[in-house]
Amino acid sequence: MIERPILFSAPMVRALLDGTKTQTRRVVTVPIGGGMVGLPIAADWLDADGETRWSEKLCEKYGRPGDRLWVRETFAPRYFDNGKPGYRADWTAVAADVVAEPKWKPSIFMRRTESRITLRVTAHRIERLQAISEADAIAEGCTAATPAETLANGYPATVRYASLWDSLNGKKPGCSWADNPWVHVVTFERVE
Repeated sequence: MIERPILFSAPMVRALLDGTKTQTRRVVTVPIGGGMVGLPIAADWLDADGETRWSEKLCEKYGRPGDRLWVRETFAPRYFDNGKPGYRADWTAVAADVVAEPKWKPSIFMRRTESRITLRVTAHRIERLQAISEADAIAEGCTAATPAETLANGYPATVRYASLWDSLNGKKPGCSWADNPWVHVVTFERVE
């Protein structure tokens, strides 16, 4: 078993905590010179059968089934009197009325000892972003539309997920929903 960090935004941390998020998608990046760069994988990186030539190397970044991911989130180290950190995902308007808002540190600076969420990888595959199913969009933390909502406005969970994806990744070259990049699909369960 290997442990590695993974970044999540405050809304996604809330979805992890309430149990509605059990899957995440991350853009597959091209390995160059022994490292990984933030470029989406191109079709010419694929073998004839559609499998990536770098599948073992690519899967190392987010783990294999049984590996663990510890969540990095925006936080305030030693915010409370007991020396424990505060977390941006927990900050509410009610909290703002009681105590001063802390100076938040970006999630990238969180150490393992400050992380409060650990995930166990249960599955990992690579697919095109737009191949997401309605069930997978719900596993990503998007709410399911009722049949009436779907008929009225056509916003099933996949449409909501596409909007969420673009809000997080749409400005990165080759990473928007319309670009349909190859993505890691990591399914996990929370470790208590």
